[in-house]
Amino acid sequence: MGSLVAEGDITVTGSQQTISGDLEYVSGNFDESKYGDIVDGSISTGAEVPETSSVAGLIDNKRANLTNSNDNHTHTDDIEALKDGTCDPCNLTAGQYYIDNINFDGGGQVYLKPEGGTIEVYVEDDFEPKLDSRIEVIGNGRVEFYVEDEVTLDDNTSISNEGDDAKQFWFYMNPDGDADLEGGKKTPITSTLLE
Repeated sequence: MGSLVAEGDITVTGSQQTISGDLEYVSGNFDESKYGDIVDGSISTGAEVPETSSVAGLIDNKRANLTNSNDNHTHTDDIEALKDGTCDPCNLTAGQYYIDNINFDGGGQVYLKPEGGTIEVYVEDDFEPKLDSRIEVIGNGRVEFYVEDEVTLDDNTSISNEGDDAKQFWFYMNPDGDADLEGGKKTPITSTLLE
């Protein structure tokens, strides 16, 4: 991943995680003597984390709007493959989609092509691509996932786009949801997470 700003403790598990930019944290704990070599940039305390408002209402609105009125019919096979774990590969273009859950098998590939527009996906349950899965944003535009429950990125799962621009790929989660970014190879996770 790129730079990281954290409000609480930072815990590293596994052996191959990297922060390719700077690490700033407010007043939590980070064992620099043990994990400092995973940070390519500088490490500092006293970061200022901006106040944000909850996105729970936004997620509720997406659920209400996209449950019955969406663009799923434009990519029926890909939507089903995302749900039942058979992406080889799956493709989505600009539009609004509703998916029960995203749980595709290890090695699956998803290509998101907003084509200068926006891809919005409401996920009713969990977002959890399995081992060695790959999600790539191709071209310009923005991708937004509104996740009702949990986000789990299994070992060696990558989410990337050209230039590793985190502002192009967004997760919106409920404040009580958990995000679990598991260990593995040095594969990129390029996204912005809002709760």
